[in-house]
Amino acid sequence: MKTARSYGAKYIDTYLSYNLALLKGGAADLPVARLGTSNDIVVGEWAVANGGLRNAAQGATIMTSRAVLPNLFTIGNLFCGFLAIHYIVAGNFVPAAWLIVLGAALDNMDGKLARHLGKNSHFGIEFDSLADICTFGMAPALMIYTSHLNSGWELIFPFLYLTCGALRLARFNTLPQGSGKKEFFTGLPIPCAAIILTQYVVFTERAWETEHAVQLAVAILFFLGALMVSRIPFDTMPGLRASTPWARFKQFYFLTALLLIIYPSTSREFFFPLSMLYLLPGFYRWVSALLSDETTQHA
Repeated sequence: MKTARSYGAKYIDTYLSYNLALLKGGAADLPVARLGTSNDIVVGEWAVANGGLRNAAQGATIMTSRAVLPNLFTIGNLFCGFLAIHYIVAGNFVPAAWLIVLGAALDNMDGKLARHLGKNSHFGIEFDSLADICTFGMAPALMIYTSHLNSGWELIFPFLYLTCGALRLARFNTLPQGSGKKEFFTGLPIPCAAIILTQYVVFTERAWETEHAVQLAVAILFFLGALMVSRIPFDTMPGLRASTPWARFKQFYFLTALLLIIYPSTSREFFFPLSMLYLLPGFYRWVSALLSDETTQHA
């Protein structure tokens, strides 16, 4: 047992009472609690952690503030979706499309921040999914319907996209959440699908006029919906350190996309085609896996 001398005379009684209770087989007669998901054990109003005592209320405040930080980014993502819907209803599709891009950036940051702080929680995951279904589900579906589809029965097409996005999020929430960095996503992430769909609206409105825009919009809705519920592996965001040529190429790709966002005067011509290029490596892996399985079966 560690000596309590170093903790000061003021806390000796609390410390010894805690250890005596443990020796008796439990500390049921003491007000013992745990702070969140940490190993800090609270006795009375003090927390025993890493061989020292500290004020439990102060520790709980610090832990709560750290847990709130990722949720602030999620709230920012949700606000982007809400504001995008406001612009869509007003007929301003370009700012709505860029708000969805900003929401995707915030969505990526909240997950990384939660993992960095060690504050992954079921609440955070569920809250993030609810924000995603607004920003990357409802807003893009409403935008494509308002801009390209007119009749009431055509509501089924954006609703199909919305349903596939909800299924994609539900499947993601049922997967084991590891602490390590993932190399691939299983199925197209809904933020990527939302960016492609909304940038198609900007592309056809500002850069490419075609009489087949409605038919292409319906095809893209089916296409993106199928990709979200598929098992095709798609690339994750690259890290700052690139150790392979493919990782360096991904860095160049995302840097190019960032530059197009910074200079929106040129993004209307190139951002939608660039976002479609993101899909090609996933299809290449999928086709390669199919051919490999077929070759193995015939061998």
